[in-house]
This record gives sequence, C-alpha cells and structure tokens, in this order.
Amino acid sequence: MPAGTSGTPRAQMGGARVGDEIVVDSPRTGGLPREGEIIEIRSQGGVEHYVVRWDDGRETVFFPGSDARIVRLGRSPHS
Repeated sequence: MPAGTSGTPRAQMGGARVGDEIVVDSPRTGGLPREGEIIEIRSQGGVEHYVVRWDDGRETVFFPGSDARIVRLGRSPHS
C-alpha cells in the first residue's frame, strides 16, 4: 500500500460473504452510489475480489477500492 494511504476501507473489505451488498460511492458530489450483490468471492495473489451482480443486472469482476464498502444484509447464516 502506498505511503499515506489509509488501510481502513480495504480492511473493511475482508470478511465479505456471498450475499453481502457492496456499495461504491459516486465520484461526483451528490451522485448516487453504485450497489450490487456479491455472488462469488475470488482470491488471486493474496488480493480478494468479487463477482458482483449490479442493480442494473450486469455481472462483473470487481476489485474494490477505497470508495467501496460492504453492507452485511440480513441473510441466513447458511447462504
């Protein structure tokens, strides 16, 4: 991690589970956040990333940045 970069948002990514929601803040003031459901968790070279089904129905592989956060939804512990 580059010097001067806060580790807090990335640390919040750890522990994500399938079924959690990921919210990405808009880069524009007053813009709407982008939201989607984590449908798969992958790890490559020690970097965790996600397959996300976004609210518009598209599915993409997403590498979270400092503008993303996980929202734990009220899902069954077996999901």
